[in-house]
Amino acid sequence: MIKRIKAPPNLPKGEELKAKHYCRTDIYQIGTSMEPLLNLCRKCLVILIFISVFSTNLLAQVSELDSLLQNELDNNTTYTIATFKSTRIINGHSVERMQKKDLDFRISHRFGNINSGAYEFFGLDHSSSNLNLEYGLFNWIMIGVGRATYQKTFTGFTKISFLRQSKGKIKINEMGR
Repeated sequence: MIKRIKAPPNLPKGEELKAKHYCRTDIYQIGTSMEPLLNLCRKCLVILIFISVFSTNLLAQVSELDSLLQNELDNNTTYTIATFKSTRIINGHSVERMQKKDLDFRISHRFGNINSGAYEFFGLDHSSSNLNLEYGLFNWIMIGVGRATYQKTFTGFTKISFLRQSKGKIKINEMGR
């Protein structure tokens, strides 16, 4: 706290000269109370601690956002492979395809009723067989032909993958490569 001091009015005769000097110039005295200055220092300290504690969290969030953004901008695409180990699941097809220039010859058996007994050889006499030949034209398309003993039927199929399960940037124009 700063106070303005004036020369006192009742001075001895020898001191009048000094009093005139006091009257011509103003004298300022700094107050002895340091409380306002200490309060200001405390506030500054609290603000600095607040900034230092929360700035580390902000920097961590910024680096996490940078890594997420980098993953989004990354051109590498990783495709899921071997969802199933074969192109068939029991009697049906799976999402897997034959790779380019791969050929697969498959023999499938379907048996009759097991509870028919020994006379029907536990369903073996009423079994049906299926012979299939599958070929991968490209990595995203495969064809197959087959012959079944049940009603002596021929089968044919084409399996095309327009989309594949992947992580990263999606490339629609490359059809499953």
